Amino acid sequence: MTDEKLDLLLRQALNLEIADHDIQIDAAKIKSDRNTTSWKYWKHFPAAAASVAVLTLSSMMVCAAWHYLSAKDVAGKAADPHLAQEFEQNNWIDGCETQTYGDYDVTLLGVVSGNEISSHLSKDDSGNIDGDKTYVAVAISHSDCSPMPDPLNIGSDSVQFYVSPYIKGLDPAKYNISVLGVNNTVFLSDGIQYQLLGMDTIAAFAGQGIYLGVSEGSNYNPNAYLYDSASGTLTRNESFNGVNALFTLPVDPTMGDSEKATNLIDAMDHYESGGESTIILSEADLWLNSITPETISENAVPLESSRKTVSTDEFFQYTGNDVSNDSDTGSLILKEYFPDGTGMSEWMTRSGTSMEDAFVETYTLNKDGTITILKYVPNLNK
Repeated sequence: MTDEKLDLLLRQALNLEIADHDIQIDAAKIKSDRNTTSWKYWKHFPAAAASVAVLTLSSMMVCAAWHYLSAKDVAGKAADPHLAQEFEQNNWIDGCETQTYGDYDVTLLGVVSGNEISSHLSKDDSGNIDGDKTYVAVAISHSDCSPMPDPLNIGSDSVQFYVSPYIKGLDPAKYNISVLGVNNTVFLSDGIQYQLLGMDTIAAFAGQGIYLGVSEGSNYNPNAYLYDSASGTLTRNESFNGVNALFTLPVDPTMGDSEKATNLIDAMDHYESGGESTIILSEADLWLNSITPETISENAVPLESSRKTVSTDEFFQYTGNDVSNDSDTGSLILKEYFPDGTGMSEWMTRSGTSMEDAFVETYTLNKDGTITILKYVPNLNK
């Protein structure tokens, strides 16, 4: 099908005026077999291009699947503004690639790698910041547009997904996410599951080639992929009955570092488990993470019964800061809360296990030197 016909289908379905250059479809990858479909859509107009792909594959209605969050947005929902900026500026992926197997669409949203590119970094045993990391964002959705199950309430019969990088030339059964110190954040948004993984850097292997696999299960499944030990290549097992997406990452080979790669292999060989973590964000968590002084007016409503205006001394007492014998400490605390002077502080008290009991408490420095304390709650009528 030509680009012109694809464009015409899109205009008829969505009644949108879209320039031809905004749509680029890798038509060679669109196959007639619905169980082994792969296509790409690019960030000039992701919604439009994804809709085209859906229209060429079936007559189903365009649905939420083409409203994927960007990798930047995924990091933002995980309350990681530094990483969000990194995805926006240095994403390895120039757009998004979706692969469809069985009942699921798997979309690679972004990959970034670097030192101290996240707002949330831990320290190693020596007290040094453990910041040389790679981050991957993926989306998993049902192909028929039905919502994915809430990861907080997954039953024993629910499908789990194992997201992991693999290195060309290294046995994937041994060298995978399980030995890379992964921190995984999982959440559901508009019926689509998102996973944001942070791990020890894999950019050092850029000269060899890096894959990213998404397969069913909670561990590496040797039946999902075929590893050729002679050539070091990894391929999908076409006869595997389930999800076994495999992406080849378009990483710049000059990022490779053989010495660092050798050290990382040694670290993986001697990896001691226990540092991994998975955080599943609830709807309330996502709301709490979304609140900033810039977004609070559109995402929340003030709880007027909580409003109080206090002096700075009362504010110190309220927040548990004893500055009675040290005025300099009081000045430092005020500077920490209000570095830009008057206005709402970035510092907020956040609480809630559900949307019904969630709130953020804000602190605003007024021109007369007083401080207003005010809680905001979700706008459940929005």
